[in-house]
Amino acid sequence: MITVIIASCIGIFLVTGIMLLLRYLFRGRLSRVPPRQSIQLGSSAPMQFSASQLRDATNNFTDPLGSGAFGTVYKGTMGGKEVAVKKLHSKDGVVGAAFTSEAHMLMAFKHKNLVKLLGYCNTGDDRLLCFEYLSGGSIDKLIYKESGYVLDWSGRYKIVQRICSGLHYLHHELDHEQNIVHLDLKASNVLVSHDGDGGDITCVKIAGFGLSKFFKADLTHSYTEQVVGLRAYMAPEYLCKGRISPKADIYSFGILILEIVTGRCAKVGDSSGDFITWVHDEWRGDVRALMDVDGLSGDSITQARNCIEVALDCIQEEPNSRPDAEMIRQRLSHV
Repeated sequence: MITVIIASCIGIFLVTGIMLLLRYLFRGRLSRVPPRQSIQLGSSAPMQFSASQLRDATNNFTDPLGSGAFGTVYKGTMGGKEVAVKKLHSKDGVVGAAFTSEAHMLMAFKHKNLVKLLGYCNTGDDRLLCFEYLSGGSIDKLIYKESGYVLDWSGRYKIVQRICSGLHYLHHELDHEQNIVHLDLKASNVLVSHDGDGGDITCVKIAGFGLSKFFKADLTHSYTEQVVGLRAYMAPEYLCKGRISPKADIYSFGILILEIVTGRCAKVGDSSGDFITWVHDEWRGDVRALMDVDGLSGDSITQARNCIEVALDCIQEEPNSRPDAEMIRQRLSHV
């Protein structure tokens, strides 16, 4: 009996000693993890920031860059670099889902024509996304005649090509099993950077992934009961039936191309119907019917004509009649 008691005591002491040793080692490892504040911007993976970090970076959200259905974007500075911080209006319902969707989408890809996510905050009631900052802002301030400043043709054509590059990545290059449908492609969701103060366009990136959805590559389409977005850019099948496919993005891209070429805003009231009717009524193959060609070279006029023809194919009522991003890329590269 004494032998059993002694053996039991020894076993208890050994187990206790091992547990204390493991606890000591584990605490030692934790103490060596660098604090969040020591992480520098520029790391490949998005970082998790605290709400106070992003509040300090934006000076308590005092410099708004723009606002959308789900949130407001503010300019800030972090680690010596300018950033854009998106603050969502609420954590509930559609807005909460939009935060989750946008964060997941942005973490899934890396492409020169898609906006880069630097970090995020998802604690308590705070839903914040921290992006790279593009100095030129969104193209709705650059392409419409009523804005008072319209880019020259080379800048506009570059924007069309770079948007196509970004869409091609989302629809064809991301993954062999699934792609991404943006579902909110519009002028205010395309950002640019300039070379210096008002110089040439150097960078074009698609933003605004709050409505985007992963889409299995072997599917032709799917449906949603929650149709959200700017109606003027919505494909008819998405607006009326909630039908989702990459061809919905192609329709939006077609509207956007026509805006870029003509310098006119497609949105009249809550629809682009009048704009589309005007384009169809005026278009007879002569670029001068839709845009000012003064000072344009013959090559530029050919590029503009090609863009208009591509756009008209993109906005066909029947989704299957629209080209895909690969076809559009080929057509734009042949001019």
